Amino acid sequence: CADIALDGDLVSIGEEIMETCYVRATDVVSFLIHFLGSAASLRCRPLRSVVRRVYRRRSVAIASGYTFNLSRASELVDQFRSIRPYVFLARDNCLLHALALVNYLAAHGEFPAWVFGVTTDPWTAHSWVQQERFLLDSNPEAVCSLEPILAV
Repeated sequence: CADIALDGDLVSIGEEIMETCYVRATDVVSFLIHFLGSAASLRCRPLRSVVRRVYRRRSVAIASGYTFNLSRASELVDQFRSIRPYVFLARDNCLLHALALVNYLAAHGEFPAWVFGVTTDPWTAHSWVQQERFLLDSNPEAVCSLEPILAV
């Protein structure tokens, strides 16, 4: 499991760090493939199985020497965020959003952690994508009150 720290300076990619990118037809096709695959996985497979698959893929990448490329990840997040509003709403869909983003990024050679967190007062669960201090689909205000319980 990845080590996720929510204390310290967190930076939101897509809000604080932005890359200007162009969205091509191939990017839209890639987005749709990974969105539909993610939605089908969450609907038809046990969450444990989905998590294991993401964990294995990321572990293989790390064992093969993967290192996070902030500039490339920022471009990919910008592409994802440019397309997503035309396909589904992020609000109340954090699990689907995070999995679709993790799958989209992995298809393009980036393997950040998929994180699950909770808080008990009031009970809240949330899922997001993070690499070290960089939040790829969230902002610090949304996650700092949560306790990370799993990062893959």
